[in-house]
Amino acid sequence: MTNQILRPQFKPYRVAPSRASVNTVFKHCNHEMYSAYGSRLRAVQPGQPSAYPMFYYAQLLQQLQEIGIEFVTLQELCREPDGQGKIRLAIRHDIDGDIVAALEMARIENELGIPTSHYLLHTASYYMQRRFGRFRRHEAMGTVYREIESLGHEVGLHADGITVYQAYETDGAAAIIEEVNWLRSLGITIEGTVAHGSKAAFGAENYELFMGRFRGQAKVEYDPADSPEVLEHNGTLAMLRVVDEAPIGLTYEGNDIFRRRKEIDVEYGATRTVDGWRWRAYDMRLRDVLEPGGPPFCTQEEMVRDIRNLLAPSCIVMTIHPCYYGGRSSGAESPNSPLRHVQISMNRKLGWNSLLPGSYVSAIGPDEGKPIYHGLSSVNEFGMLDAEGVLQHDRVHCRNRILFLDGGMLDALPVSSHSHAHRLLEERLRKEVDQSTSCMKCAFAGMSISRLWNWLEIIQQQFEPTIVVLGVTSQELLWSDPKWWSQQTGFSSEHPPGSYLTWAGENVKIHAASSKWKRHQQKGAHNLISQDPRSHAFFEDQIGSDHSQAFAQTGALVHFINDAVQPRDSQLYLMVTEAGEHHGHFDAGASREKAYGQAKSVVQRWHEIAGRFGIPVISPYERFEKELDCPVHHDDGTWTAYAHRLAAFDLYDSLSQSSQLRYRSS
Repeated sequence: MTNQILRPQFKPYRVAPSRASVNTVFKHCNHEMYSAYGSRLRAVQPGQPSAYPMFYYAQLLQQLQEIGIEFVTLQELCREPDGQGKIRLAIRHDIDGDIVAALEMARIENELGIPTSHYLLHTASYYMQRRFGRFRRHEAMGTVYREIESLGHEVGLHADGITVYQAYETDGAAAIIEEVNWLRSLGITIEGTVAHGSKAAFGAENYELFMGRFRGQAKVEYDPADSPEVLEHNGTLAMLRVVDEAPIGLTYEGNDIFRRRKEIDVEYGATRTVDGWRWRAYDMRLRDVLEPGGPPFCTQEEMVRDIRNLLAPSCIVMTIHPCYYGGRSSGAESPNSPLRHVQISMNRKLGWNSLLPGSYVSAIGPDEGKPIYHGLSSVNEFGMLDAEGVLQHDRVHCRNRILFLDGGMLDALPVSSHSHAHRLLEERLRKEVDQSTSCMKCAFAGMSISRLWNWLEIIQQQFEPTIVVLGVTSQELLWSDPKWWSQQTGFSSEHPPGSYLTWAGENVKIHAASSKWKRHQQKGAHNLISQDPRSHAFFEDQIGSDHSQAFAQTGALVHFINDAVQPRDSQLYLMVTEAGEHHGHFDAGASREKAYGQAKSVVQRWHEIAGRFGIPVISPYERFEKELDCPVHHDDGTWTAYAHRLAAFDLYDSLSQSSQLRYRSS
């Protein structure tokens, strides 16, 4: 609501210097950012590694450089968006809180020779504090702002005058003018601003403090003698269209570029999570129902693919909030370098090895010297990569309870927790089927049907799944062989820590867990299957010329699992979660044609086995094969976050047809 007649009185904007040093401000910032964003990124104990999303930011910049895009500041892009037939990109950092991460990003950009634009939020705690009725500016931080500019970047103001008006009943227009002038007094060139916040929060956009600027419109001609407008929002007041940009030397407002879409293609992306982007092209696909039911944000991989396919001339603006990239091990630390940290132990609840329950794991691969991925995941109370609290009352008693069991790619160490296929599936099922839905995953590298049965028996007692998705691989015969897993894990096949299934003649028998497992455990065994991927035989190699015995053995194990599931009013699905990755068929440099030819053979084998018992088979490999522009495998053959997204689509398409799925009542 605006009023052009009554003009309220506001307190004058008064600033005093604070005594805080850069070190003090950085300490406060680290603590504040860890508290606000650390729940998904932190380590459980000090000294343990945490997520380092800055790794993905550097990777993004390198990928964009490979495409051949021209990097410019936002000021340059607003002045000349088409760049004479080129694709131009401006990276805009809205530094809402994490100035420490912003400085680290500025240094990375400088090393790569990429200019960007950094906008300082004058109401942020790193910039000033409100004490005793005055705004106490951290003037020592001027050295940090100058350093960012000296690294070849533009510095501007993240305008937040409406907050000054509404939260402090103080002249927000004067705040804009004062802070622009102060930054210039440091020797910093200030040409433009970008608005902080949104209409939903303030009742208007912050750029509406400037004369001639209205929401959703290009700047219009104005008469300086015109009366300003009064904004009333949630019982607070603010002034609109009161600041004249020209006298204070401001030449652009960052949102100007979006008013030029009639002249040139303008793409836009903004960070919303560590690997979640509000990307205009993706939003349009969702709107046009080309990807129905998709997650609200796209992955970095998808965004890079779209940029690679852009035609010149066009321009791109990326709004990046440094807070999403500032992973810290603790509130006393600055953003940390990537470190590998995986703790494995025998799981006394489930038998067999798992990750340490309640811990966080940081996986780097395939080479720590030159990594291509860095995944951070939480470990649930079962010792599995999953959401925390999977056995909480509200999850255990959901109407739809879907359990995933796997030893293949659903284990997903290279991918952070929030990007796992079953997490994406749960999000979609809750949205489109019933909010009362929970997905739980028990997966560990190298586990086969014969040992996963033990986990199923235990978990069914507490979770009572309505649908069970059993991951199957090209390695099933090998991984089910007690001689093989005994060598890999160090557990004795005669005295195992968990029960497992054996095949003798035409019958399946249970080899029970032994209380003497520790006495018979070998030393120095491999714990992670991914450490030695070339040592595993391939499905076709194991079957050889005599298919009948291999089919009988594998089929008997599947039938045994199915018999354990059906009496509990549950439905079993098989999902192909590995089709040659552990044999190197999907590594960098491998033949794509050969890899997918082999994958089709593996999938067909499982269709033949499952078809004898009427069990549905889910396979994402057909979707993988169609994807030419966006990588579904890392260089070492492991699934990317985008592959998990495609797998989640296949899971939804299949499970939504199940008679076991309970839909919300209309």
